[in-house]
Amino acid sequence: MVRAALADPWLARARASADVRREIPVTLPLADGRVAEGIVDLAFRDEDDAGAVVWTVVDYKTAASGVPEAEGARRLGRYVAAVAQATGEPARGVLLML
Repeated sequence: MVRAALADPWLARARASADVRREIPVTLPLADGRVAEGIVDLAFRDEDDAGAVVWTVVDYKTAASGVPEAEGARRLGRYVAAVAQATGEPARGVLLML
Protein backbone atom coordinates (compact mmCIF):
# COMPACT_ATOMS: atom_id res chain seq x y z
CA MET A 1 0.00 0.00 0.00
CA VAL A 2 2.76 2.43 0.91
CA ARG A 3 4.61 1.74 -2.32
CA ALA A 4 1.45 2.31 -4.34
CA ALA A 5 0.76 5.59 -2.56
CA LEU A 6 4.32 6.86 -2.97
CA ALA A 7 4.30 5.95 -6.67
CA ASP A 8 1.05 7.83 -7.33
CA PRO A 9 1.53 10.81 -9.69
CA TRP A 10 -0.51 13.07 -7.39
CA LEU A 11 1.93 12.48 -4.55
CA ALA A 12 4.82 13.26 -6.90
CA ARG A 13 3.10 16.58 -7.61
CA ALA A 14 2.73 17.16 -3.87
CA ARG A 15 6.45 16.51 -3.34
CA ALA A 16 7.21 19.13 -6.01
CA SER A 17 4.95 21.76 -4.44
CA ALA A 18 6.37 24.58 -2.34
CA ASP A 19 3.15 24.76 -0.29
CA VAL A 20 2.06 21.43 1.25
CA ARG A 21 -0.23 20.87 4.24
CA ARG A 22 -0.91 17.60 6.07
CA GLU A 23 -3.58 16.56 8.56
CA ILE A 24 -5.48 19.86 8.41
CA PRO A 25 -8.64 20.19 10.53
CA VAL A 26 -11.46 21.82 8.53
CA THR A 27 -15.05 22.88 9.11
CA LEU A 28 -17.73 23.65 6.53
CA PRO A 29 -21.13 25.19 7.24
CA LEU A 30 -23.83 23.17 5.47
CA ALA A 31 -27.00 24.50 3.84
CA ASP A 32 -29.20 22.93 6.53
CA GLY A 33 -27.41 24.80 9.33
CA ARG A 34 -25.21 21.92 10.46
CA VAL A 35 -21.42 22.10 10.38
CA ALA A 36 -19.28 19.37 8.82
CA GLU A 37 -15.88 18.73 10.38
CA GLY A 38 -13.03 16.60 9.19
CA ILE A 39 -9.30 16.19 8.76
CA VAL A 40 -7.78 16.73 5.31
CA ASP A 41 -5.04 14.14 4.77
CA LEU A 42 -3.05 16.23 2.30
CA ALA A 43 -3.46 19.55 0.46
CA PHE A 44 -0.99 21.29 -1.79
CA ARG A 45 -0.88 24.25 -4.16
CA ASP A 46 -0.56 23.14 -7.74
CA GLU A 47 -1.48 24.23 -11.25
CA ASP A 48 -4.44 22.97 -13.22
CA ASP A 49 -4.25 22.02 -16.91
CA ALA A 50 -4.64 25.69 -17.90
CA GLY A 51 -1.78 26.79 -15.61
CA ALA A 52 -4.00 28.42 -12.98
CA VAL A 53 -3.13 28.02 -9.30
CA VAL A 54 -5.36 25.51 -7.53
CA TRP A 55 -5.31 23.63 -4.24
CA THR A 56 -5.30 19.86 -4.67
CA VAL A 57 -6.92 18.04 -1.76
CA VAL A 58 -5.97 14.37 -1.41
CA ASP A 59 -7.88 11.94 0.78
CA TYR A 60 -6.60 8.40 1.37
CA LYS A 61 -8.92 5.46 1.93
CA THR A 62 -7.94 1.84 2.45
CA ALA A 63 -10.07 -1.26 2.18
CA ALA A 64 -9.47 -1.75 5.90
CA SER A 65 -11.11 1.62 6.67
CA GLY A 66 -14.51 0.18 5.74
CA VAL A 67 -15.49 3.48 4.11
CA PRO A 68 -17.26 2.83 0.78
CA GLU A 69 -15.82 4.75 -2.18
CA ALA A 70 -19.05 6.75 -2.61
CA GLU A 71 -18.86 7.93 1.02
CA GLY A 72 -15.19 8.76 0.60
CA ALA A 73 -16.04 10.85 -2.46
CA ARG A 74 -18.79 12.69 -0.53
CA ARG A 75 -16.38 13.51 2.29
CA LEU A 76 -13.72 14.60 -0.18
CA GLY A 77 -16.22 16.99 -1.77
CA ARG A 78 -16.75 18.64 1.59
CA TYR A 79 -13.02 18.87 2.21
CA VAL A 80 -12.52 20.50 -1.19
CA ALA A 81 -15.29 23.02 -0.45
CA ALA A 82 -13.80 23.79 2.97
CA VAL A 83 -10.29 24.35 1.55
CA ALA A 84 -11.62 26.59 -1.23
CA GLN A 85 -13.66 28.58 1.29
CA ALA A 86 -10.74 28.94 3.70
CA THR A 87 -8.17 29.93 1.07
CA GLY A 88 -10.35 31.90 -1.33
CA GLU A 89 -8.73 29.90 -4.14
CA PRO A 90 -10.09 27.12 -6.34
CA ALA A 91 -9.63 23.57 -5.12
CA ARG A 92 -10.01 20.10 -6.58
CA GLY A 93 -10.05 16.68 -5.00
CA VAL A 94 -8.28 13.38 -5.46
CA LEU A 95 -9.48 10.22 -3.72
CA LEU A 96 -6.72 7.63 -3.41
CA MET A 97 -8.21 4.20 -2.77
CA LEU A 98 -5.39 2.00 -1.48
